[in-house]
Amino acid sequence: MFLVLMLACTGGGKEDSSNAPPINQDDSVEKVCEGSYPKVTELTVTDAGELTVDAGTFNSFAVSATAEDDDGDLHVVSLDLWWDEVVDGEVSTSGAAGISSGAYRDPDWEDCEVFVTTFGLQIPVDGVRFLGNTAYEFAAVVHDANGMLSSPMVASGTTPEEL
Repeated sequence: MFLVLMLACTGGGKEDSSNAPPINQDDSVEKVCEGSYPKVTELTVTDAGELTVDAGTFNSFAVSATAEDDDGDLHVVSLDLWWDEVVDGEVSTSGAAGISSGAYRDPDWEDCEVFVTTFGLQIPVDGVRFLGNTAYEFAAVVHDANGMLSSPMVASGTTPEEL
């Protein structure tokens, strides 16, 4: 944003405010980026090492989605995950997501200028929600800054051993 402050001085007498320059002029143009759905181009499930959370320290894995969006509005991104233990190339996304990341915005990202990003979640192998050394299949959906959703992409992976 660029702000110009203009001052006018007259040599005395009555000031004519009708000729005063406008104040707080901003020569930037608000960017609008909408209308294009994001597309997940890659989904990976990888070992992510140890993770310490309130409930303790666990081995963990990461589910990461790489997404593209033609209108550049991945400057705010969120990720929804569903999963099952049947590795068959299909995961139902008909109900609420099992895990939702919530909206994330990197402070270095400019509005409408993030066309490709990779975003992921580190998940503990806690022996309750996720068991160790177990094959899971995940479906991921990415949301862009305007709330538009990608089609789901499916990938599978095996969780690390429980600690």
